[in-house]
Amino acid sequence: MTRSLRGEGDTTMTTLAGDLASYLAAFDLRDAPAEVVEKARACIRDTVGVALAGARSPWARSAIAAALSEGPDGGPAHVVGTARSTSASLAALANGTSGHSLDFDDDNAQVHAGAAVVAVGLAVGEVVNASGQEFVRSVIVGYETAVRVAWAMDPDALYARGFHPTGVCNAFGSAMTAGVLLGLDEKRLVDAIGIVGSMAGGLLEFYTDGAMTKRLHGGHPASCGVMAAKLASHGFTGPATVFEGPFGALRAYAGEATRPDEITRGLGTDFKILATAQKYYPMNFATHGAIDAVRRIMEREGLAPEQIARVAVHVRPFVAEAIGGSSKHRPATILAAQMSMPFAVALAATEGRITLDHLSERWVRDETILQIAAKVTTFACPELDHVAGIEDGSVLPTRLTIETDAGQEFSDEIIYQRGDPNNPLSDQDLGEKFLDCASRTLGSERALEVSSDLDRVVGWNDITNFMHSLEVRADEHTTVG
Repeated sequence: MTRSLRGEGDTTMTTLAGDLASYLAAFDLRDAPAEVVEKARACIRDTVGVALAGARSPWARSAIAAALSEGPDGGPAHVVGTARSTSASLAALANGTSGHSLDFDDDNAQVHAGAAVVAVGLAVGEVVNASGQEFVRSVIVGYETAVRVAWAMDPDALYARGFHPTGVCNAFGSAMTAGVLLGLDEKRLVDAIGIVGSMAGGLLEFYTDGAMTKRLHGGHPASCGVMAAKLASHGFTGPATVFEGPFGALRAYAGEATRPDEITRGLGTDFKILATAQKYYPMNFATHGAIDAVRRIMEREGLAPEQIARVAVHVRPFVAEAIGGSSKHRPATILAAQMSMPFAVALAATEGRITLDHLSERWVRDETILQIAAKVTTFACPELDHVAGIEDGSVLPTRLTIETDAGQEFSDEIIYQRGDPNNPLSDQDLGEKFLDCASRTLGSERALEVSSDLDRVVGWNDITNFMHSLEVRADEHTTVG
């Protein structure tokens, strides 16, 4: 059922945005299931850790420099990993880009929601002196919005039309996060969602040459969401039919392959944040099953990298098209390497576990790894589009076979890659990941303190003290990339 709203000219409309805004405007964290609050806390900690490490990458530093050059210097919102602050929208741009800069951030319905939504929650939360409860609430409603929009558009349909779900869908989640923190009423929340529909975007063309624009798809929608909510707060209107209208976002981005009911299906009972996956490797999530499969085979059979004659990787068709193919054998940039199935398989066969230390030109240019990558072929396997659980989250099944130079064949299959909710990372995994990421920027002692602070996030009186704890001088960090 859609919600009646009174628009300009006293025309009564019933819209999906109205139903969504009606529920989320009234959402009370005290009524949320404990598992939802705990998942939000885990997502926040994971995102903050990745953003702290990401802030030191060359591409994030470019985005941070651009944001700070626009000013105002000394504004109300901190830029993570620096000692600087600026406006909320520019801080969201910088911090969201940092959060998505290492391809180590979370994934849900092929949307990296945390990078944008948490960045907005931190920036706007600092401006309004939000409490921990208000901050966590805003993050949950942001995830709820971004992921529901993704399912309504159909992530596979977005990919088929050349759109990155993270860039497109996060704009709506970011607007909702900013809107609830700014205290917008239901009508203004609908306006914010309607406004941001004209700002959302993100092309997949970065797959072609490894350009930095993918990293921006965490920051750009975050910044747009803040600005859309601010515009709405000052009376600017947006189309209430932004989703289902004849020229609305669903049809414009996904064509006819849309499922409008997914915007509101299960509101209040099916919390989308629970289906969020957290990454174990800083690589495209679709490579993770192959990474673990090749590691298991190499360890189980006692193989050495030089024994590999051929590797066959069978994956979902959209994965094969995006990150397979001979053009992926010699990636031109670090991002291109992260988006390459052949490179991921070769690196795992050679190095075992892939870490942030492997995100460097040294490894991208390593001839031993590139020679193995040339032996990897990625095949589209349509039946993998229909395994159990595909409809619930970011399930990316993989079948992998290694043929040795002696003619032996060894195979493995991973349906739920490590980090998927069906195969979640342990608390220890997540804790170690946070400390590894955060200590690269803060140092080990401060990283532990920040981790402890994040464990108590719901009880914060306000977010400002926490943001000060993330300040870093230019001489205190280690560069990634």
